[in-house]
Amino acid sequence: MKKMIFLFIPFFFFSIKAFSVEPEAIYKIMKNFYQNYPDTFTCEIDGDKLRSSIGSIPKDAVLDPKKMKIRLLFHKQWGSRVILEGVNEAFKDRFSYIEGVFEFIMPFMTNADYASFANKYVIFDGKKTHFKLKKKNTEGSFLEISFQENPSSIPEVKEYKKEELITNISIEYEKIDGYSMPVRLQVRYYEDSKVNMLKFNLTNFNFKPKISEEDFLG
Repeated sequence: MKKMIFLFIPFFFFSIKAFSVEPEAIYKIMKNFYQNYPDTFTCEIDGDKLRSSIGSIPKDAVLDPKKMKIRLLFHKQWGSRVILEGVNEAFKDRFSYIEGVFEFIMPFMTNADYASFANKYVIFDGKKTHFKLKKKNTEGSFLEISFQENPSSIPEVKEYKKEELITNISIEYEKIDGYSMPVRLQVRYYEDSKVNMLKFNLTNFNFKPKISEEDFLG
């Protein structure tokens, strides 16, 4: 019986290792995925709860009701910004919290190679379908990112704080002008044993927008 146990232990650890993926390999998978991403784009964001929120804006804050749209600005180096058009400055950033939904992709875009990436971030518990990501020299908070290689996509991102799930993002993609773009997102926020859900769509993509770094400064 003891011999069987000792035979099993090496096999057990070999099996664990066989299903593990090295951090640099995961970095390359993510990097390759986002190399095929547009350098910059804008799109509109729409959803039932978002429209309801827009409807509650005071009339004296509305500059042009026909131009009231939530727009996402994206740039590989400058990041993302969500603005509400057609309103005064006080309400322009009303939906800026949505920017956090897209933050998980930036570490793989703004770092030119694995060495520079590894100076700031740590990939751990890497598997063939998912991995965990955290900022270097931090404890307690991390992301669990699920990925597919063929076709390349990031269908789910979970955010944890002290091992407790606080955000779960589900993402659906479609091919638009040759790019695999996120088009439908469902975000669940967990707080005090309650779940708040936000669903929204990304539409009317523009891959040649006239935007500058100043547009991302707010």
